[in-house]
Amino acid sequence: MLDQIIAIVKEAGGIVLAAHDIAAQTHEKSSAADLVTEYDLAVENFLKERLPPLLPGSIFYGEDVTEEQAQRAEEIFSKACPNAEVTLLAGGQPIYYYMISAE
Repeated sequence: MLDQIIAIVKEAGGIVLAAHDIAAQTHEKSSAADLVTEYDLAVENFLKERLPPLLPGSIFYGEDVTEEQAQRAEEIFSKACPNAEVTLLAGGQPIYYYMISAE
């Protein structure tokens, strides 16, 4: 599984390396100091699609979520589904607070 994850991350890196005309592809999120590029979004969508099937029961949390908030989400999911294995992964994605995968 680790080899598959490494291959996925390398492929995501290829998206970043192919970036061009970044200034024209940059947008504000919440303010002029909080920016996101089309390439950020492409990598996020790519990882969101490819990683969860390899890591079932995982909760990926993004840059706008504190570790304490993520741990609270883990507690809520674990309580709601006591027989499920729940894992937190700090994904750092800039758009979505959480990505949840289940098998």
